[in-house]
Amino acid sequence: MSKAYDQVSDDDLIDLFIGKAALSGLVRGFGPSPNRSPVALAPRAKAGQGNVMGKRERGQEDIDVPPASLTPLRGMPGEVSGSFEVKNAAPLSKAPHRAFKTSRAMAAASTRNVEIATAMQSQLCVCEAPELRDAVNFDEGRTAPIHRWFRYREGFSPAIFDMLCATRRVFDPFCGCGTTLIEAKRRGISAIGADVNPLAVFVAKTKTRNYAAKHRREFEAWAEQSMQCFSEWPAPKMPLLPKLFQPEALSELLRLRAGLEECEDRTVRDLLLLCWLNILESSSNVFKEGNGLKYRNKKRQPGQYATVPDEVWVPRYFGNSIRNFVQQRWHDQCLSVSKDLESRTKREPSKIEILERSCLDAAIMDEVRTCDASLFSPPYANRFDYFEAFKIELWMGNFVGSSEEMRQLRNRSIRNNLTVQTRKVRQRADLEDFLHLMDDEASSVRMGIRETLRGYFEDISLLAGNLRAVLKPGARVLCVVGNSAYAGVLIPTDLLCATIFRDAGFEVQAIKVARHLHISSQQRSKMVSGLQPYMRESVIACQR
Repeated sequence: MSKAYDQVSDDDLIDLFIGKAALSGLVRGFGPSPNRSPVALAPRAKAGQGNVMGKRERGQEDIDVPPASLTPLRGMPGEVSGSFEVKNAAPLSKAPHRAFKTSRAMAAASTRNVEIATAMQSQLCVCEAPELRDAVNFDEGRTAPIHRWFRYREGFSPAIFDMLCATRRVFDPFCGCGTTLIEAKRRGISAIGADVNPLAVFVAKTKTRNYAAKHRREFEAWAEQSMQCFSEWPAPKMPLLPKLFQPEALSELLRLRAGLEECEDRTVRDLLLLCWLNILESSSNVFKEGNGLKYRNKKRQPGQYATVPDEVWVPRYFGNSIRNFVQQRWHDQCLSVSKDLESRTKREPSKIEILERSCLDAAIMDEVRTCDASLFSPPYANRFDYFEAFKIELWMGNFVGSSEEMRQLRNRSIRNNLTVQTRKVRQRADLEDFLHLMDDEASSVRMGIRETLRGYFEDISLLAGNLRAVLKPGARVLCVVGNSAYAGVLIPTDLLCATIFRDAGFEVQAIKVARHLHISSQQRSKMVSGLQPYMRESVIACQR
């Protein structure tokens, strides 16, 4: 499952820009041909960063920079604010700007990029659907009952399920932490989900389980009792663990874990463990952002990242007592779950199944069997390693125990990032048209982004074939995707995926554009006007 932002910084559009002087030269020296409508030319300023839309979030791509800080807040525990002495300030980018090919060549590539995307879009039904803007991100799920049990910002909104009508059994091949499954269960609809991430499978199973009043009573008792435990659960042999937590925070977390593990009822113990997993990030020295984890003691300033001294950021974030901070997080999380359990003791008449399997494996289709709908969002083609983003929960929850196990998880997943081992791919002519336009000297190209994208869309092809095998004729398919850009070239993921579904035998009814990137007027003046409409997040609607 899958975050685009309403606001994008200058760095996020870096691969689509060049300097103002070059732009003026391009406009004078490379005007549109008589047989072509005028197209604004794409400027590009510096090498490196490529992705414009992440899996619902943006991140810095190719330039090695120190991690970003939390957004400064207003000085209460859990917040970082105020003035401080800057130490060890580091520049945002150590790499000098790289000279590209001639401005004329770049302009030609940008113009051709627009032409190819426009021609591909003309073969499909693409429409604006602003009513879906809030449905393609997880903001609503942060406060919705059950969904809020675990923060999963890559997910979509529970409301998107309303797009499915008269469904009896739905399949989510990238079920993540269970948005599709929870909403199916709430409506009395049977559902089956699959995911290769053992953390996601655990969360989804715990969220969709049936609970009785006795489970709530026992959960509340053990939530309180766990805070009285004096022993500590063994810490995982996780690399950099001491850097990720304050010693007092780690100690308190391990005490809570030791206490909850004494619960003999597995149903209740899993609930307690889910609460514990959900407070790990907020109790740590890091937070999820972009392609991984960022340290809270790093503050972004104009032109550099500054290190906030521990004596400043630690008390301002954790308050006077780190132990009390962790206990309060635990109390609040358990209280939230308890309230949801109180209102959900009725047993829904639906069957929910969750498989820890890859949807790219044809053998899984025998277990999925027949469905009449599919709702999902694959990891976006953004080079984000989501196992890296959730490594704290994976290690601390004992879902992985070694770096080799992490590597194996990555290699089982869809090929959306450079860490996934390359498997055999077939080149698609429509994709190659875009890849051919990339600057060979761009860092993302030198790092292998072309092969990554070939692998990604090959995996989408495998998925389309597997879906067709398990969906009934007339079955509805909804797929949420976001477009991206690398080495100065837009990759229209929604158009490419829709074409793949069509080639697999689906009727592509529409590509519903849910949201566009909102950029400043200064950025808009530099951006290729023909490419701007393609910077979007969409819902592909198909029928079997």
